Amino acid sequence: MEHARIVELVARTVEAARRGEAPLGDRQGSIPVAHYTSPERLARERAALFARLPIPLAAARELDEPGRVLVRALDGVPLLLTRGADGVVRAMRNACRHRATRLADADCRAKALVCPYHGWTYSLAGELLHVPRAEAFPDCDRAALGLAQVRAEERHGLIWVALDGAAPDARAHLGELDGELGALGLGDHVVARRATSEQRGNWKLLIEAFLEGYHIRTLHRDTIYPFFVDACGIAERAGVHMRHASARRTALDPAGAGRPARELATYAYVIFPCTVLIVHPDWISHVVVQPLAPDRFSWTHAQLVPAAASSEAERAHFERSFALIEEQVFQREDLRAIAAMDAGHAACADGRVRFGLLESAALWLHDAIERALAPG
Repeated sequence: MEHARIVELVARTVEAARRGEAPLGDRQGSIPVAHYTSPERLARERAALFARLPIPLAAARELDEPGRVLVRALDGVPLLLTRGADGVVRAMRNACRHRATRLADADCRAKALVCPYHGWTYSLAGELLHVPRAEAFPDCDRAALGLAQVRAEERHGLIWVALDGAAPDARAHLGELDGELGALGLGDHVVARRATSEQRGNWKLLIEAFLEGYHIRTLHRDTIYPFFVDACGIAERAGVHMRHASARRTALDPAGAGRPARELATYAYVIFPCTVLIVHPDWISHVVVQPLAPDRFSWTHAQLVPAAASSEAERAHFERSFALIEEQVFQREDLRAIAAMDAGHAACADGRVRFGLLESAALWLHDAIERALAPG
């Protein structure tokens, strides 16, 4: 069942497509290049956003049973996500309390977490279970030396993690989008593929790309543009978050009435600050972007497909779809363009980059960041 709010947004997008309109936003403007290149600016963004807000780092079904361990990172902090014997999902810092050795390097199944350096052993709930040669640590308080816990919760089929214990919970953070994410049924999806990489560019450049369809005709001419109507997209604010729909060519078909919204438009939720959920006709992209430096970011793209899809034909279809979107559209087009923009910042004549009325939502993103960075 698609949420009424997104159905209405897609309906307006379809109407614009049939009228041959390119819907304009509410403002145009410019942003200082320093907002992308300044180390001081990035430090403030990391402190105000990535260290303080809940971010969905995994799909809940990736921890489908006790014994599963996921290796993730948030704001540069290595983390372990686990589901213990009690069924509870936890997030812990991925560092032994002895010499800070990383406990796991990749997703795995385990009965316990064993440090590869000296063998200190922890339960999947983080309790320190065993210290080899314990007589060498006469003052060791095992109860106090469990793995450092980080806030984690399951909501709408995702696992949300926050480094700050005082961060809002996922429901409060989502605000009016909470019900819309619930309608996506992500709890009934599994991760079919996951791609991770480091890329050149400022993290905001990629989030901006998911907030406008102005670039599709040029940048994606030979890949996905044949499926879309040129520059026909509508964005809306949802508190600090945004929803955006781009009309597909199926919207021009007079026989399209009654088709699901996701077949008439590809819509996306940009969850502040760095998460994007893109609703394709039959699967969902879960993208998380995190800064590494002013000109570097990490990229994670998970393909979420219905858990009920199990036939060989379905698996082959999703493989082809992921190859198109991840390997062609994202890697060879979007991410290359972002690297080119990053390189161009050094040559920017007046130190500003500009956004037109088809890119207003990108300015809304910067507005939300400015408010988050404001004193108090």
